[in-house]
Amino acid sequence: MTHLRSRIPLAPALLAALGASSPAVADELIRRSFEVEGVERTALVYAPEQARTTPSPLVLVFHGHGGTMRGIARAFALHRHWPEAIVVYPEGLRTPGRYDPEGLKSGWQKGPGDQEDRDLALFDTILADLREDFTVDPGRIHATGHSNGGGFTYLLWAERGELLASIAPSSSAGGRFLRANPPPPRPVLHVAGRADEIVPFEAQERVIAAVLRHHRCAEGAPWGEEPGWTRHPSPLGAPVVTFLHDGGHRFSQAAPARIAEFFRAHSLAAATPKVRVFVLAGQSNMEGHGQLHSLARLGEHPEHGEWLARLRAEDGSWAVRDDVTIVWSGREPQSGLLGVGWGAGKEAIGPELMFGTVAGERIDAPVLLIKTAWGGKDVYCDFRSPSAGEPSAGEAALLERERAGGREREIGATYREMVGQIQDALERIDELVPGYEGQGFELEGLAWFQGWNDYCQWHVRERERPIGAAPTERYAHNLAALVADLRRELGVADLPVAVGEMGVGGVEVERRAVEDGAREAQAMMAFRRAQRAAAEAIEGAVFVPTAAFWDERLEQLRRQSEDWRAEKREQGIADTADNVLPTPELSAEFRSLGGHWYCHYNGSAATYSLVGFALADALVPVPR
Repeated sequence: MTHLRSRIPLAPALLAALGASSPAVADELIRRSFEVEGVERTALVYAPEQARTTPSPLVLVFHGHGGTMRGIARAFALHRHWPEAIVVYPEGLRTPGRYDPEGLKSGWQKGPGDQEDRDLALFDTILADLREDFTVDPGRIHATGHSNGGGFTYLLWAERGELLASIAPSSSAGGRFLRANPPPPRPVLHVAGRADEIVPFEAQERVIAAVLRHHRCAEGAPWGEEPGWTRHPSPLGAPVVTFLHDGGHRFSQAAPARIAEFFRAHSLAAATPKVRVFVLAGQSNMEGHGQLHSLARLGEHPEHGEWLARLRAEDGSWAVRDDVTIVWSGREPQSGLLGVGWGAGKEAIGPELMFGTVAGERIDAPVLLIKTAWGGKDVYCDFRSPSAGEPSAGEAALLERERAGGREREIGATYREMVGQIQDALERIDELVPGYEGQGFELEGLAWFQGWNDYCQWHVRERERPIGAAPTERYAHNLAALVADLRRELGVADLPVAVGEMGVGGVEVERRAVEDGAREAQAMMAFRRAQRAAAEAIEGAVFVPTAAFWDERLEQLRRQSEDWRAEKREQGIADTADNVLPTPELSAEFRSLGGHWYCHYNGSAATYSLVGFALADALVPVPR
């Protein structure tokens, strides 16, 4: 790689355009040569003196087809509008175009592989060359261009997007690269003339619409007081600004100062990692009914008991993590830093507490948990997603039976609410995550913990038909459809999924199903197999066993309390807090271990924590 420099005299018109009162700026455009794959390429370069020692932004400006580096320097004059930046005006090579089929005029490659990627190689060479002589700020590299140069700006975003902080194409419909190779979200400013006779305004509108979708932008609002400027905020930290004017293809002189302002406002924020987002979805056991007073039981677990200490602050109180935020509509306020009390009540927890603790410990970045859970919801009706199709005969019979009993449910209503809540949280990520700096986010995984309402129909029969088995029989199909549809809605085709086993009853259920022939135990085992089959049917999903986390001692005391309750009724003994079991000691032990329904793991906060650990362990690998 070689380069040559020469100071070139500027024409009077160019000096006037650059501002005759600023000779320190106007006189410092240097013609620079770059050898790119054996071909000499040229550019005009402006570099402020401090750029040799101080990290400085870099802006590349690309002319249109038939243009020159001098002409684009005159039209954009970005070194005048941003004199603190290194500004480069490259010159193109002869390139065929729509109005120049023989390629007699200069221009830029129009897509990946075109012209043997000579202009992408030029970008790489310019960047490497300037880094030898100047201190280029790696977080503030920007590109802009007009017409064919605007199209090349879009191509740079698609092919070198990881290096660019923002782009500002003008009069270009080059956004087709969004479809072929979706680039990382970056702030975009697009200038378009409604009377453009070269690049139809309708084509540019389609490009702008594609960028807005790619950035998940909200409705726009005026950007400044001048007409035609609109800013669309993005939850990805990549706003889109449009300047739609009434002119034609000629570059608008209202644009350069605003482009410089736009570039100044954006950097890669390399020091701020993206927010890592996890969705925790399901029914009441994802809501969480682990009684807080029973959480100390976690410390007795032989393998994971050490995690109890990580849930406490130095003073022994329950800790609040400043690196993990949670949002859930099931409580007020609906968002905040993760701590205890994010279960179904302020004195309850679900899997979220330990899930978020593991994620926070293992991920060196802000974490957002989006919890979407409602009690009493099933997959065959409530969470049913579009691609699951119509209910099977057995499922339809169950729903008809409900209607006959006066209960009418809307198929898929909970699925749609779940999607809406996830999308809303992502759109408001700047409001939810403390210290958010527009760095964007990554959807890391879905933790799914649900099943009781699909399982508990097992005993229902109609005209000797076991229609209650239908939700279990169709569970793998229905859950696979839900995941496929959710991935499509969220735009993450490979979103990892952890399917948590319904571990109610523990490992003893299997023994009871085989040795005792207990029908509800057999139904439970059939449902667990259906959950495993669902995970196996979903690419990128993993089945997470949880039955071993069932608290056998708590279950023993619960059964004993039921027997004792019946005995008290027979003997006329009143129920009190101290005689839940025959002795005060047993009653106190029972209360310390939990205190909720059987289907809610008897209220064991330790069990919910272990489930949360297992789900997180499946989605958040231990860092090396």
